[in-house]
Amino acid sequence: MRFTFRARSAAKQMNRIPDVLDCWFESGAMPYAQLHYPFEKKKEFEDNFPADFIAEGLDQTRGWFYTLHVISTILWNKPAFKNVIVNGILLAADGEKLSKRKKNYPDPNMMFDTRGVDSMRMFLYTSPATLGDDVRFSERHVDEIVKSFTLTIWNVYSFFMTYASIDKWVPEFTGKKMEKFRPEHTLDQWILSELNTLVKSTTDAMDNYNFMEATRPMITFADDLSNWYVRRSRRRFWKSESDADKQSAYQTLYIVLYRLSQLMAPYMPFLSEYMYQGLTKGIAGESESVHLTNWPEAVKKLMKPLLNTEMHIVRQIVNLGHSARANASIKVRQPLASVSIATPDEVSVDVIEKYRDIILEELNVKQIEYIRELGDRVKIKYTPKSKLLGPKFGKDVQDIIRMVKSGDIQAIAGGRYQVGSFVLNAEDIEVGYEAQDGAGVASENGYTLLLDTHITETLVQEGIAREIVRFVQDMRKEATYDVSDRISLVVESEHVEISTAVTAFADYIRKETLAEELQQGGAFDSDLKKVLELDTYSVTVAIAKSAK
Repeated sequence: MRFTFRARSAAKQMNRIPDVLDCWFESGAMPYAQLHYPFEKKKEFEDNFPADFIAEGLDQTRGWFYTLHVISTILWNKPAFKNVIVNGILLAADGEKLSKRKKNYPDPNMMFDTRGVDSMRMFLYTSPATLGDDVRFSERHVDEIVKSFTLTIWNVYSFFMTYASIDKWVPEFTGKKMEKFRPEHTLDQWILSELNTLVKSTTDAMDNYNFMEATRPMITFADDLSNWYVRRSRRRFWKSESDADKQSAYQTLYIVLYRLSQLMAPYMPFLSEYMYQGLTKGIAGESESVHLTNWPEAVKKLMKPLLNTEMHIVRQIVNLGHSARANASIKVRQPLASVSIATPDEVSVDVIEKYRDIILEELNVKQIEYIRELGDRVKIKYTPKSKLLGPKFGKDVQDIIRMVKSGDIQAIAGGRYQVGSFVLNAEDIEVGYEAQDGAGVASENGYTLLLDTHITETLVQEGIAREIVRFVQDMRKEATYDVSDRISLVVESEHVEISTAVTAFADYIRKETLAEELQQGGAFDSDLKKVLELDTYSVTVAIAKSAK
């Protein structure tokens, strides 16, 4: 067979080689052929063989992996690579193969434009596809990454940059010096401990070529950083005086974001680079790109496993308290008298006592009590998981569900349950609790919380004050005030309950809203005026920026 190839200068005749080995053999010869070994670059090849890893899709493994090893075994009597990354197949949301004809997938360019290429990459890395499993793809999955990680990290970064710019803050500990920073505040110690734990776990997972285990903990860390550290530290950034505590908060958050940009770099190259450039601008000695920095190493002296465990317990208590409020349909801004807690062990009681003030503030309650026996205050509620029971018990599943709902269920040894003549495993039953006295209740992992839902007149007044504060904070944003701007505030209502609440909690309202002046009614030249609708009351609120 002959054909003609026409170059710019003149036509040249090319001949087909009559005997060609299987194309997979050519692929298997790649380690040698790419360097023209052994005729060239002999040392370069021998210094880098076998490869640390190769990567390929599941549908391409059989031929290439096999011939790589066959040729390597013949030539060297050893494998051609040390590790392998096999990615699974992306399927449509219904499990069908992606098809141009069916158009059962979103336009990739649209996904990049609306969700961002970094979020798309992060979704793939956190999915089982990196472990060779097939994955059903949906835009919703990428949206979850955007919400739980991308926007969370972006908001924390924006928060830091905003306040650092206002205070003209400059980091004292940069580069290698960051490892020597030793904060005194418990929250600072905790988030740095979690950060270095994350560095270690991510590094270990990457050393094992497990991208899913390397990236998923980052999402958990982002939640810890945003919804606990930053939220609990806001007042430290807000206060006008620049004391050691405020400096420590800035330095801590700077280090966290700096290290996080490095951890994110292989997976979210654009967001990590943007963060790094913003954090290091003007700092001598910093690399020109996050992608040219060395991979971070965990600082063991900053890792505090006990503190991590304690804060995990505290967060679990707080989350359960919020669930109990939701179950009782009571807003978090409404103060309550007390919360009763049943714990699985005495260690948890010690932890709760150690962080009592934080828990009281987070749950917005006045007192913590402990329950040794739930007794008549709580009724256990069992819910059968029909999707798990169906494949196990077939046609008997309806009888099992009926017996569980009628109360014919008993806990037995080994964490199992006896239902009639059937024995169910722990995972087959969802265990919940109902309060007998109308209290809000939530339970998980051996912890049970009951909220006292009786609301006194004083608690009602405090709840009104908190609603006003939240409303004023939203008005400040709408008026585009700087976070440090002082204001004058008017709160006016024809309802005596409102004026009583404002009078009783005037100091609290002024402090939380940065109001230098608070009045109830009267003439007022405002920048913004709005009406707050509470359950049964209307409140007119007006704000104006104070003269500097």
